[in-house]
Amino acid sequence: MRRDVNVAADGEEADRIRAEAMARGYRGFDPAVLLIGTVDEVARDLRRLAEAGFDEVEVRQITDDQRNALASIARLADMKEVLSPSESCDAGS
Repeated sequence: MRRDVNVAADGEEADRIRAEAMARGYRGFDPAVLLIGTVDEVARDLRRLAEAGFDEVEVRQITDDQRNALASIARLADMKEVLSPSESCDAGS
């Protein structure tokens, strides 16, 4: 499964990224399929996908701001510490 993602530093940044994506009609996607939030929030969404039977999730960064995208990718790595080994999904970017 592939999901477009932004792992934000905090809730305020997540809200800003979400609002920017929706304002430009992000790729025509339903906002419900975007993974935007803090490490804990995106980890929760990944847990839901794991519960639905998905064991791999390929991710694409939502923002084209390179600094933000790199920070989001670094936070994806932090998820290995938030998710237990049995919950951890393989993720590509």
